[in-house]
Amino acid sequence: MKPARKTYRFNEGIGRVHDLVAGGQAHLGTSEALGAVTIPADSPVVATIEFAGAADVDYAVQAATA
Repeated sequence: MKPARKTYRFNEGIGRVHDLVAGGQAHLGTSEALGAVTIPADSPVVATIEFAGAADVDYAVQAATA
């Protein structure tokens, strides 16, 4: 199964996204490991998150940004 990749807007901005990655938080509310986070330089509150699996990605991001 190919990774699930979705783009989300983070209310907290770039700092929160960095915290999730730099803090070694491999699981964001699901059993699926975080694969990669891409943060466009021109839009610091939007990130593309790639998960190792296709579990409930929407739920995972809501939990991570709550």
